[in-house]
Amino acid sequence: MAIRMPRIIQVRQILERSLSNGGSTPASMDIPKGYFAIYVGEQQKKRFVVPI
Repeated sequence: MAIRMPRIIQVRQILERSLSNGGSTPASMDIPKGYFAIYVGEQQKKRFVVPI
């Protein structure tokens, strides 16, 4: 069983982009360090804060 490093690198790049684009919005300010927010849903979005 091999670990796919390119996938990990892609996820890291996406997270870095999302943090740099929305890092100053009030919604992102209440996320503790070491966590990230996931929004799920189309009409009613539900937010989950997940530890990294």
